[in-house]
Amino acid sequence: MHFLFIPLMTAIFGWLIAWLFVKVLCLNWKGGISHQIATLNIEQLLTTEASLKQFDLLLPTLDKHLDAFFNHKLTQKMPMIAMFIGHKTIDQLKEVFIEELKLMFPELVQKLLQGSVNELDKVLDQKWKKSFEIKLLKATRKIRIAAFILGFLWGILLFLLNIAI
Repeated sequence: MHFLFIPLMTAIFGWLIAWLFVKVLCLNWKGGISHQIATLNIEQLLTTEASLKQFDLLLPTLDKHLDAFFNHKLTQKMPMIAMFIGHKTIDQLKEVFIEELKLMFPELVQKLLQGSVNELDKVLDQKWKKSFEIKLLKATRKIRIAAFILGFLWGILLFLLNIAI
């Protein structure tokens, strides 16, 4: 019976280390997940060039909406303008709006993402922390079992070395 004591102790110790690793990740401290999300630097994640590429992908949608706005909504809400502007003026207005939106887009995206990161940090801390911790523990179950087995094998090795000496 004594020969199982050391392997079981090292097995439990291995499992405990893996379990504590998950728990420590979820704590509110400098290295925890909440802190990492709160200090996320959006400028490093999303450059101006990447924002402009995304803007180019949005151009067909913007063009469609601006076209609907200038040709239908604006003329309905302000019929006097419809008498003074034609399709050429509308196309020029759309170009000006798109150029201005293109200049504003990177800054808008960064502010939107920073606000989203701040909101995610609050929501993570208030609502998701416990469920995230449970899911992380479930996801790392095999690692904890492996740590238990390795600890057990290490304990057997220590026991055998102890007998040999």
